[in-house]
Amino acid sequence: MSQEPEQPSHPFGGCNKLMSQYACIGGELLKYETSVRRYGYGSFSSFTHFREGVSFVPVEVLESYLEDLLDLDVGEDKLYIARRSQGIRWILISSLGLCAAIGVGLASASKGASLISSFGLTLCLALPFGILWHLAPRDGVARRMGFAQVLSHEVARRRGTDKGPRERISSPLLLGELLAHKSPGSAARTATLRVIH
Repeated sequence: MSQEPEQPSHPFGGCNKLMSQYACIGGELLKYETSVRRYGYGSFSSFTHFREGVSFVPVEVLESYLEDLLDLDVGEDKLYIARRSQGIRWILISSLGLCAAIGVGLASASKGASLISSFGLTLCLALPFGILWHLAPRDGVARRMGFAQVLSHEVARRRGTDKGPRERISSPLLLGELLAHKSPGSAARTATLRVIH
């Protein structure tokens, strides 16, 4: 008697519609991230494009996605926000450049250059690498927190509890929630989102 190969379990309990809605939200978040990196943080047109992209996704699914986004045990693949090209190399280049700039500044100071000229040299050499570090793609908790702010703003807007385009989640509370792994993420279950005022 031959054994049949085990079929991989469906990540959403067999619900293809929920999977396609999650894929839509994740895709729009990636577009938002690219747009923000290109045009600056909090661009109004970036928010508008995100809202238009998820306009056909029910608010309950947005809330469920937000719960899963806040649960660090839920992988980025399931949320469709896995980055195609990792930003680690940019951070590595930036950190090496900053260390080299500090080393050059210390070397010039040890060879007799004045403190102000050594500091100025260090600052000039470190500036491009500092900008590169700031613009490098963000990973992990900071990236998820940015996505959660965008998503919670859209949920609050639909529920009629937003306070305009400047409303954001309280970052210390959200960061504590993420680090403590206290958010009960579940794609099969939706719960009412409590917006932090």
